Amino acid sequence: MNREDQQLGINKKYGDIFPRVFMFDPGFKWIVAEKVREVDTPEEINKFFPNVLLRSDLMNTHMYLVAIKIIMEYKVAQMKGNKQMMQHFSDTFDDYKQAGLTYNSYATIEKVVNKFNKNPTFFKIVSAIFEHGIEIQDAIQPGNMGIGYDGRLVILDSSIADTLKKGINAFY
Repeated sequence: MNREDQQLGINKKYGDIFPRVFMFDPGFKWIVAEKVREVDTPEEINKFFPNVLLRSDLMNTHMYLVAIKIIMEYKVAQMKGNKQMMQHFSDTFDDYKQAGLTYNSYATIEKVVNKFNKNPTFFKIVSAIFEHGIEIQDAIQPGNMGIGYDGRLVILDSSIADTLKKGINAFY
């Protein structure tokens, strides 16, 4: 974890989607954060995002997780007012829809997003991604998500893409 994760962990608005931070060194040499269990499979993430418009028999697949990421990307583009990116993710969603992701052809990305907007976990994660510039493709994946002590889904590292680019030296 780093400074940004510490700040998100004590943030009242987004604190439930990041590991809670209890104490920390002012120089960020150490922090005391809640212990979470790392998520190992897409299925563990997917169960937090049920949607009646998406085929429930696909919830245990990587395809469903990819669809969730596309839907989140669409929602963030919508929040930014970026119509070009909204169209891109809508077209990508249509490709998955043709591959059998939805129960019927009438399930547009807009309808799916409207259903997801009622999911507090979805809405908080998308809002944090929008507000803090977190990379969806890196954040929403096994290995960077965990289950908090109270059963909630959390993002373990909000800047994992930057950390991976810097390599092992990022930790020193």
